[in-house]
Amino acid sequence: RKGILFLALFAFIAAPNKRNLTRNDIKVEYIEDDIFVSVDHPMTKSHFITFIAYVIGDKLMINKLYPEQNAFTRFKRCGHGTIYVLCNKHGLISIKIEHKGKPTLSIIKTCVD
Repeated sequence: RKGILFLALFAFIAAPNKRNLTRNDIKVEYIEDDIFVSVDHPMTKSHFITFIAYVIGDKLMINKLYPEQNAFTRFKRCGHGTIYVLCNKHGLISIKIEHKGKPTLSIIKTCVD
């Protein structure tokens, strides 16, 4: 729970923009025992995905991203959990991961000027 609260608080402080990430911007695929997350998003020095994280119960796996690199990562699939994607301008997006079925996307925090 502390990891989720930290991510939500960080997104609230760090996300001042107009346009939201949408379902079409984030792609989650199950590849063998891994979850592959890719984000169709600019990765410039002023506008980029800061991290992609996977939270399962009391575990937090996080992949820090940097400007001008590709916005994708892989995580070992560990059952039910949530993927978090944070854009430095758009805010935090969550994607629920279940054992079966498609991932479901929901917006946690967005800011509008």
